[in-house]
Amino acid sequence: ETGATGAFTTELSLAIHGLTLTAWSGFGTGTDYQEWNFTASYTFDLGPVFLIPGYNFRYTPTFADHQEHHHDDHSHEHSHEEHGHESDHHDHDHHSHDHAHTTYGQEIFLVIGTNAIPYLTPTMLVLSDLANTPGTLLQFRLDGEYPLFGNVLLLNPYALMAINLGYNSNDTMGWNNFQFGAEAELRLNRHVSLFGGVNYSLAMQALREIGQDNVFWASGGVRLTY
Repeated sequence: ETGATGAFTTELSLAIHGLTLTAWSGFGTGTDYQEWNFTASYTFDLGPVFLIPGYNFRYTPTFADHQEHHHDDHSHEHSHEEHGHESDHHDHDHHSHDHAHTTYGQEIFLVIGTNAIPYLTPTMLVLSDLANTPGTLLQFRLDGEYPLFGNVLLLNPYALMAINLGYNSNDTMGWNNFQFGAEAELRLNRHVSLFGGVNYSLAMQALREIGQDNVFWASGGVRLTY
């Protein structure tokens, strides 16, 4: 939806013990794309296993305009969760008959994972949108964290496989997308980090049925921690 010009995003997170509150916003730099996500989650640490149940409220104000003026143009449809961009809750009346998102989304999710493997964190995400047709997205993800230069320079690769169970399409159940990428983080001090990464998502059956193609994108920014 952001097109080739990309988007400017901001994220603010507050963590108090196991409770995490997050506000995320995205604005197209060359389009009218706009999206807001407000998330609350709680981490239960059960030894080598952790559980993260949570709730996400998604608001995409430009979606209504796209529906009114481009009802049959799938290139303007919401793709944030379709390709798994925001499906990472570990660190979103389904409209028409073939696609599953509207202006508002009220989503509940559960992340199950383990930190028992050094440098690797496998997780499973179950995400359901309750505000629209109760569709579900199932995602299996593997995250890595490798120190390249002590605690100063880190490399964080990942790979995920998502399965559509009515979340993106009511007509096609099954493989959604395979996605992989990596992010490098340079810690300037205990509060400020620079990061940059590349990502590629391979659209599979469920996404191709609604007109979504493969997607490559790069990202970079500043991370402040207090």
